[in-house]
Amino acid sequence: MNEKDYPYYYSKASVAGFVLTLSSLVLVSFFVFNDSMLFMLGRDLFDMLIIPIAIGIFLTNRLGIVYSIIGLVNSIRFRLKGKAFSIIGIVIFLIATVIMVMMVGLLLIVAIGGEARPPDVM
Repeated sequence: MNEKDYPYYYSKASVAGFVLTLSSLVLVSFFVFNDSMLFMLGRDLFDMLIIPIAIGIFLTNRLGIVYSIIGLVNSIRFRLKGKAFSIIGIVIFLIATVIMVMMVGLLLIVAIGGEARPPDVM
């Protein structure tokens, strides 16, 4: 297959997967820098945005990994450029997933009690 026969050089799914996973990482930073976002936006706006941003993180993260895998397969199968975009999208997915799991774990620790000490013995 010559480059003249196929007008698109990059796999569109690879680029889309990279952009979606990168945007999920940017949205995760909204929760990581929680105090500074609360200070900049104000309490009312922050409370209105927290649920849509959580849904956006979930959707962009899942769609990003799907598109990255499809883009990797297409770029290998049809010899298109974009393998690096797909691989970086998969790595960013893993990083964002680890950050989200750690945040949920910390949230559960705080919800249960937050103190990791043995109970007092009488």
